[in-house]
Amino acid sequence: MVDIASKVMLGAKLADLGYETGLVKPPAYFAVKVPVFSFEKLNDANSILGPEMKSTGEVLGIGRTRAEALFKGLTAAGFTVPSIHSTDKIGALISVDENDYGEIAFLAGRFYDLQISIYATSGTAATIQKMGIPVVSVANATESNEITDLMAQGKLNYIIYTGAVKDATVGDYTVLHRKAMQLGIPCITSLDTANALADVMASRFTTGNTGLVDINNM
Repeated sequence: MVDIASKVMLGAKLADLGYETGLVKPPAYFAVKVPVFSFEKLNDANSILGPEMKSTGEVLGIGRTRAEALFKGLTAAGFTVPSIHSTDKIGALISVDENDYGEIAFLAGRFYDLQISIYATSGTAATIQKMGIPVVSVANATESNEITDLMAQGKLNYIIYTGAVKDATVGDYTVLHRKAMQLGIPCITSLDTANALADVMASRFTTGNTGLVDINNM
């Protein structure tokens, strides 16, 4: 791009450089960039994500489908993406801000369809229950050891938590995230990311049925 721009700035025309008008043909692959964080190596670091850069690296997942690229990217970034056909029961804690209640039913429904055991804090649990989706209500992390005990027992594979910078629940998030880092449990603070994770799990991709994608010969 720099080489082409420099020539154009010096008076060359795109047509003379071999380029035509119109959009470039979409590639036959998808590429997803996933940030990598090192909060587990930085004691007492503020892990709440904001506009400032906190990632210490990134990985690129390339696949023939969006779900395959997501799977590769998340796996390379350190996420464990269990197979929905595994004999081990998968569990997820969902605790979201009131502003996200309207979106949480869709995510909970997807998790239920994937046979994931759903745990949620009181307000979130009440919203999910209204949709007729089974959920186990648990106390906030600062009120009880119930959630951290579930994490220690291996019953929670993922934590979906939003609203930590919007209200007084920042203390709950700090407790949850610190314990999650110790146990290697992914802590997701965006519903978009949580839905992307559901896409990956529904796609049934594993490290055994994906392969390298040669983008030069597609």
